[in-house]
Amino acid sequence: MRTFDRDGFAILAGVFDRAQIEALIVATSKTDADRGVRSRGGVYAIRNLVPLSPPIRDLAQSPKLRAIVEAHLGDGVFPVRATLFDKIAGANWLVPPHQDLTICVTARIEVPGYGPWTRKAGVWHVQPPVRVLDRMVSVGIHLDDCGEVNGALRVVPGTDKLGASPPRRSPKRKVRGAPWCA
Repeated sequence: MRTFDRDGFAILAGVFDRAQIEALIVATSKTDADRGVRSRGGVYAIRNLVPLSPPIRDLAQSPKLRAIVEAHLGDGVFPVRATLFDKIAGANWLVPPHQDLTICVTARIEVPGYGPWTRKAGVWHVQPPVRVLDRMVSVGIHLDDCGEVNGALRVVPGTDKLGASPPRRSPKRKVRGAPWCA
């Protein structure tokens, strides 16, 4: 098994039981669909789930997830973002290799070292200094059966140690940014 410290990611199977997964599916289906991205009449992505969905906020702040994240970042972690992607045959898209280098914030405040700014789904996003990104980790929770062959995310092992790189036409690595911060 790949380890987080060596490869920059880990796959943890069985963190949630079937009933908990079903509850998450129900919670995401009840989230304000007007805030979602649509394709062919259905919602396939919703940003900012922490403020939009109390059950998702509770999950993000749960002792179970905190313990997983704190094992790598230490005490004082907090969730900063949750996004739903429903990649189905009728609404699927290619995501080229990239680094997620922005964080969402509650307000645009000009601070040296932070920028450029973008606005997504009504929320400000900014690229912080690398020292901030280095204290972040992504947690993906898959609500359907998937694995290394059919999973929704590919990560190149060890690239988390290479730091931020400028965008390239054909990146050789992929590093995911983070919805948790310490």
